[in-house]
Amino acid sequence: KNNHSNTETSWQAIFTALNRPSCRLKKLDLNHNSINDAATVSLSSALSNSTTITTLSLGRNKNITSEGWRDLLEFLQIPGSVLEDLNLKGNRFNDSVMISLTHYLVNNSSLKSLNISCNHGITIVGWQAFFAVLQIQHSVLESLDLSNTWISDETVNSLTNALVNNHRLRELDLSLNDDITTNGWEAFSTVLQSPHSALERLDLSHNPIDDDVLISFANSLVNNNKLKELLINRRGITSNSWVAFSSVLCNTSSIMHTYYSNHTLEKLCEEQSEDELPEDMQSFLQLNRQYKQHQAARLKIIRSHFSVDINLQPFMDMDLNVLPHAIAWIAQDFETNAGGTLGEGMGMDLNALPNVITWSFDSDAEGTWNKGFELLYQFSLSVLPVLLG
Repeated sequence: KNNHSNTETSWQAIFTALNRPSCRLKKLDLNHNSINDAATVSLSSALSNSTTITTLSLGRNKNITSEGWRDLLEFLQIPGSVLEDLNLKGNRFNDSVMISLTHYLVNNSSLKSLNISCNHGITIVGWQAFFAVLQIQHSVLESLDLSNTWISDETVNSLTNALVNNHRLRELDLSLNDDITTNGWEAFSTVLQSPHSALERLDLSHNPIDDDVLISFANSLVNNNKLKELLINRRGITSNSWVAFSSVLCNTSSIMHTYYSNHTLEKLCEEQSEDELPEDMQSFLQLNRQYKQHQAARLKIIRSHFSVDINLQPFMDMDLNVLPHAIAWIAQDFETNAGGTLGEGMGMDLNALPNVITWSFDSDAEGTWNKGFELLYQFSLSVLPVLLG
């Protein structure tokens, strides 16, 4: 890469070598070079015949014209293409190139990662054509970089419509697109409400995002169990946004609400900025990172509803057959001594429950109960899914 001394003849010789059966090259980096339209013919031929190149970088090759790109990218529609990662960052793409790219990708079943960031000549016409790729059922595209592409509200609305039924895309970079307004971002946040969404990483950093936008995203994450990283910058964000996200990560209004909180989101900003988040937010994100979802749910329930001043009300109406599972489930994260009482391990005052016979927890018997117990109240079935989760 970064070689501007090669002539057209030199490039043709290099690309001809790629056609040799003995060539087993897997990664080709041609970023920031002086490749021109004439050389793209040889390169396209080599890529069409390659059965090994899975990663190709063609970023910042500004000597290639629209016609050259249309000829070069034609290899993407060749049956049997093995290319998985394509970097087209910082080229002079226009609507014509994007329409051609879309046409080539319609029948492509290998490309998983595409970077078309820093291309500023594309209008809504080109974007709408390209977003059709995201609606193709057999598309395997998992990562898309649209950072710094100057997209507008109209474009992001088109992207939103394309992603509603997309179940493949896992990573999307929309950073550095400050032409998108609050209205555009709020509309886009609905993508995360879709049951089809597979997004795990969404980069919105370096955009003028305010509280209204973040609260919209927080609300969209209430039932989302896929997104792990939502990258934003903290500038201009107030406590209102953090309160909204805190409630999504751990809704303390009831045990059931805590159980059904979001236990998937692991990162809300860049690592160097996480220390500046409120302490409860840091704690919830850390729990989501370190534990599986059902474990994070249990720990949040313990911290929120079974603290030092433990509230025994959730146990008051428990059915006799379910109560052991409830206590065992909650007690998994308490250190108890073998043969000691579970109540002691949890810091419970069992006298607070009327007519309850003290039970003990045998750690060597994988949670079996050694003593029977009685309860005067009926168990509320509304907490059954939590207790047996």
